[in-house]
Amino acid sequence: MNTRENITHRMNRVRTEVKEAGRSAWLVGLGAFGTVEDQGRTLFTDLVDRGRKVGDDDLLARPWNMARQRAERLGDEVEQRMTGALHRLGIPARDDVQELTRRVQQLTAKVEGLAKA
Repeated sequence: MNTRENITHRMNRVRTEVKEAGRSAWLVGLGAFGTVEDQGRTLFTDLVDRGRKVGDDDLLARPWNMARQRAERLGDEVEQRMTGALHRLGIPARDDVQELTRRVQQLTAKVEGLAKA
């Protein structure tokens, strides 16, 4: 195999590996979504139970600002629980997936640049 064929062969192999890495990153994202969906159902049930403990009358008697503050705290708690669940399962955070995607795109651009040379 001459040098040009060798380079072409290597480029094709790198291109295939980059595509596989991108597909793996995509599948990680889908897996994370499924996990969040499953965890979300459990969390929803837990939050309904907590809401019952607070009581509808008590919540309605409070001013709007108090209800809004509770909703914000609840949103923060949901986000923290989801993030914790994902980390315990070894699933990367959104920022990790975005960084991996950025790196794959950079590598793809380099490979394509080398292929043109």
